Amino acid sequence: MAFRRPQAGDKVNYFTNRVLENGKGYAKVWRFEGEEKANIEYKCPSCGHAGEKQQVFERVKVTIIKEKTGKKKKMDAFVFACDKCGAEMKLEKWTKSMPGKKKAA
Repeated sequence: MAFRRPQAGDKVNYFTNRVLENGKGYAKVWRFEGEEKANIEYKCPSCGHAGEKQQVFERVKVTIIKEKTGKKKKMDAFVFACDKCGAEMKLEKWTKSMPGKKKAA
């Protein structure tokens, strides 16, 4: 299936819009209902390359180092690589403790 953006009436199973490495890059990822591939629109924080790609949506266990504390933590993340420089970008699964997540009333 070719890369496509969501249109009105499309059923999107997953969507995220993230800023990477203090605003140097970004990633928008969406997956349509009934499809196994995710559509990715990104700007690499390492080289500045902007691109689009498709990849099977699969989360893997990765080690993340917290910037504030320097501690390592294992988390589930969707990982994809830049087409130009090959740098890996990790999109961690959101948890209740992450910023931007609304608390239940």
